[in-house]
Amino acid sequence: MSNGKPMKIHHMVAFIASGWILSASQAGICELPRLKPSPPPLAPPPEVFLAPVDFAQQKTAITLIDIRSVEQYAAGHWPGAISLPASTIHPESPEPLRRRLAEMGLSGKETVALCGAIEEPEELGWAFLALSVAGFREIRAVKGGYDELEQVAQPKSAHFRSLVAAKFEVSAQTELVVGVEELLTLYGQEGVEVLDLRQDADWEAYALPALFRAGHIPHSLPFSAHSLLGRGGSWPEPLALRERLSALGPRASEPVNLRSTFILVGKDSLDRQVGLAYLLFRSMGLEVRFLAGGWAGWQATSDVPRVQVVDALTVQRLLVAENPDLADLTPNKVLLLDLREDWYFEESHLPGAVFLSAFDFEEQFEQLLQRHWPEIDRKRAPLILYCFGPGCTRSRRCATWASQLGFRKLLWFRGGIDEWQQAKFRLYGSLWEGPSEGGQTSPREGSGPDGINRRLFPPRGRTETP
Repeated sequence: MSNGKPMKIHHMVAFIASGWILSASQAGICELPRLKPSPPPLAPPPEVFLAPVDFAQQKTAITLIDIRSVEQYAAGHWPGAISLPASTIHPESPEPLRRRLAEMGLSGKETVALCGAIEEPEELGWAFLALSVAGFREIRAVKGGYDELEQVAQPKSAHFRSLVAAKFEVSAQTELVVGVEELLTLYGQEGVEVLDLRQDADWEAYALPALFRAGHIPHSLPFSAHSLLGRGGSWPEPLALRERLSALGPRASEPVNLRSTFILVGKDSLDRQVGLAYLLFRSMGLEVRFLAGGWAGWQATSDVPRVQVVDALTVQRLLVAENPDLADLTPNKVLLLDLREDWYFEESHLPGAVFLSAFDFEEQFEQLLQRHWPEIDRKRAPLILYCFGPGCTRSRRCATWASQLGFRKLLWFRGGIDEWQQAKFRLYGSLWEGPSEGGQTSPREGSGPDGINRRLFPPRGRTETP
């Protein structure tokens, strides 16, 4: 160790396992071997989608629900289909829908098939979600929409129902709806994945959707439901969907666990992307719920955390506001944490940064606060977290832990030390000589204690969040 301090056991294991790596931007993050046994295979996906010809050939009774507009239904519809425009229903309000369905003669025990316009997959998903919350357990979706359905042969008698007012007998599935208070206890837990649907973009290597960068629920991932659709908006096969989804994650080596419960977050309570994603996840046979009110509901609730992804310039401005010379002094109004190993911190760190290894975050965070910021207001003070760069996710994980310990203004400097150095902003540590003529710092050649140039060969032990 460069500081002469003994390693902890988990640091020693990381040190031995990681080996030599070249740089943050070139080599990525070394990972410890994963020795967990392989989980059992997922159950086969359920039959959710029906081709029009398959629907027409069904021998058991299926009630067809036409979710197009009243005008489209009046212009032509499948014989015996019930009109229930998707625009008139709401998943978060199941009781009015349950009463309405009972008036149509439905009890909730029926198998129903939804048919809409092929160019409106969001409406189909929205209706599927609403009927699921209302209580239906057996719901199908007709591929191709009404235009393709009317091209097949007329239905058999089993498709016709004599509908009279009935009692809706099944209970509503209100557990599909997650409230803000409940989500506060769920995010960041193993087996829970929160997906942010507000923009039609997934996680990217070096860029994130603008709305997600501006603010998101801790430990959530940007996700595009449209990215799962086939060409021309066609519905893909469930197993292909699973394969596509299993590639999503904060980085390639950390894909989501398909056995998780996925919680969908839209823009607000009317965001149709939530319905589309719900339908796709149900077709894969995965556990899925949604946040009531979406991001707008989260923001409207008092005392909830928000993570903002910031760049090097934003971090510099926050530091300069309190420390104009960018001296290596611990700031009082802003918390700045370096989450790498201590030997990296000693060699280079941001002005005023305080070291706290991500390995020890949960154990030592409270002690560190008492030592450096005993009077800090956790609800108002900005907490900046950084590690190596975009390929490192420990700052993401630590932001989640900090939010669970009361911090509400979390600034995730995702670019980390790599972006700061590329911006030529001041750094402190054994690798740096001090201010240059331009006010920046310059690295020393071969300044490591063993004579190795650390810019080319960083020391062993670089590991990721456990």
